[in-house]
Formats: sequence, C-alpha cells, structure tokens
Amino acid sequence: MKTSLKVLGWLVYLIVLQCLMSCDSHSDNQEKKAVMNSDVVALQRFIKLPADVDSCEWQTGEFAPGGDWWLAATLKVKTEELSKFLLEPPNKELVEIPSTLQFDASFAELKSLPSAGIAGSNSISFIVDVYPVTPYESSPLLNGKVIKLSDHTVFILLWTL
Repeated sequence: MKTSLKVLGWLVYLIVLQCLMSCDSHSDNQEKKAVMNSDVVALQRFIKLPADVDSCEWQTGEFAPGGDWWLAATLKVKTEELSKFLLEPPNKELVEIPSTLQFDASFAELKSLPSAGIAGSNSISFIVDVYPVTPYESSPLLNGKVIKLSDHTVFILLWTL
C-alpha cells in the first residue's frame, strides 16, 4: 500500500510539474500587444524631442521575451519645424517593424509606404530614407530609425542594444 501511495504521489507531482511548465512556456510564447499612448509628457520620459509637437502616438514592446525593448512613435509637427526632427542626410535603409506593434491610428500609414513588404498581418518591412536618431536618443534607447511619413509626420523607432 505504501509503495502504491508513493507511486501515486510521484505521478501527481509529475503531472502538476508538467502543467506548470506548459503554462509557463505558453505565457512566454504569447506575444504581448503594444498599447497605444498619446501623452507627450510621458513620451519625453523615454526620449528627447527636438522641438514642440502638435500631437503624438507611441507604443512600446519587446523584440523577444526577456530581450531588447523598443519604442515607436509618430509625431505630428509643424511643417516649418520639420528640419529639427529630420537631420540630414538620410540614407536608404531597410526598416523592420516589430511584430507586436499595433498598426492603429497614425501607425496605419506604415502599411501604405510604397516599398512596404507585408509578411503576415503584423510584420512589415520597407526600404526608405532613414534619418539619424541623434535628436531623440536617450539612454537606453540609443539605436533606431527615423523616417518622414509626410510634411508634418515623423515616425521614430528606437530600441535598446
């Protein structure tokens, strides 16, 4: 009787352990969707802004669980202030958008760029003029891409590492 109780105890232990492990791996594999934010003051806690913006939308997310994190923003600016946001010269580069970025509101413009290649519903990349991120850098967000979406809209994608 003691032996069968021990075996039953081990079986229950192994089943519970396997359930816990599968629950953990399932939650790690789920992609967390980015949340849209429009608070300029909160955005300035993460990045520098070279001049006043009329409005902004931004979101953050992870490239991979436990890895780098990113911040993407669209800034509405006055046309006459655009040169403060886009430092010359631009270079033609590949821009890859994180898969967890939400293409809502002003971010929807990214899908309509002429060179946009859509790989699945949440992943796009394109080749476009990319401007230096120098005006926006703020540790730890020191890497990224800046593009001009229109005469009054700038898109910024910054990441760590």
